[in-house]
Amino acid sequence: MIMIMILPNRHQSSFTRLAICGLILSGATLHDWIMPQGDLAAQQPGSYIKVTVSGKRITGQLLASDSTSFALLQTDGRMQHLQHAEVKEMSEISGTFRPMSPSSLKDRMLKLAPKGYEVTNTGNFVVVHPVGTADQWAYPFEKLLGRFNSYFSVRDFNLNRPQFPLVVVVYATRSEFLRVAQKRDVANADNMAGFYSPTTNQVITYVQAQGLDKEWNSNHLTLVHEALHQFAFNSGIHNRWGVTPKWASEGLAVMFEAKGVNDSRTYTQRQHRIHQVYLAQFKNYVKAERHKGLLQQLVESDRYFEKDPHLAYTISWSVMFYLAENQRRELSSYLKTVAQLPNFTQYSPADRLQHFANHFGSDFNILEHRIVRFLEGL
Repeated sequence: MIMIMILPNRHQSSFTRLAICGLILSGATLHDWIMPQGDLAAQQPGSYIKVTVSGKRITGQLLASDSTSFALLQTDGRMQHLQHAEVKEMSEISGTFRPMSPSSLKDRMLKLAPKGYEVTNTGNFVVVHPVGTADQWAYPFEKLLGRFNSYFSVRDFNLNRPQFPLVVVVYATRSEFLRVAQKRDVANADNMAGFYSPTTNQVITYVQAQGLDKEWNSNHLTLVHEALHQFAFNSGIHNRWGVTPKWASEGLAVMFEAKGVNDSRTYTQRQHRIHQVYLAQFKNYVKAERHKGLLQQLVESDRYFEKDPHLAYTISWSVMFYLAENQRRELSSYLKTVAQLPNFTQYSPADRLQHFANHFGSDFNILEHRIVRFLEGL
């Protein structure tokens, strides 16, 4: 699973410049290759092992294993999926698995960074960026994390401290970004401005503007969106090793693009929390009656994101915004339920519907009507 954002284009409409994230990509997605033969049997954390694959030694914590493959969590936060047949040697390491410290990870990333780049350790983030741009491309992430924490802490969320330093790589040019995306087998990279991968736990983007002003959060929706994904998957809002319905993960990330959500202390009015572009698009869909029945379809499966991503993201935002404004406790409880599902297991349509109904009711038509009435009144 890779979270992506459509590339901004000043010649496109304001709507099509917004987030089209979390599409099912071709190739090896997280969901595909950690479950190659059905569900992996989840393992208890704690098995610290080292393996040799193609002459390379890899160490990490064993996350899960089945008869053909296993998932290994490395000390820098990346996950490796390996086939048993590839492994030449395997042994357990004495001691406790410990995540790499920010300073150690900074040193590692500096060795990997190309010429013309530096690495900044901000405390919670390790950011690779062009030399001399730390104030523009590193420290703002720390401020954004504080805003995320502020928003969720007053909404009945018990947030976890991220286990690993959060890595962000900001390339100087789009061509560099595209080369990396291609190397990582990311599909549709030509349409992306950035992506977050739960597999690597990294946000990858590139410099899209010069002379950033103080409104960093409103000028860089890509980074707000992708940073929210990274934060959510590392703080317990979503489960990095589980399946989160796309309407929830993408609806939440899109909602955070509004300045009144990602900076709720400064912008306190409801009008600041409204994503005006998505609101306008939602009203257009309602007028054309294209929204009817989509709520249940999006809850049941993620397939509609492939069929009509613009519509899927609009409805996802509308549902998430309505619930965040009107049913905070139920929304918090629902996301906790999903995040606590067993690791590395399928999430059936029946279970998805039942969990949603347990928190918001089983009559999707009534809820859909309430959402329409609420948003049309804004």
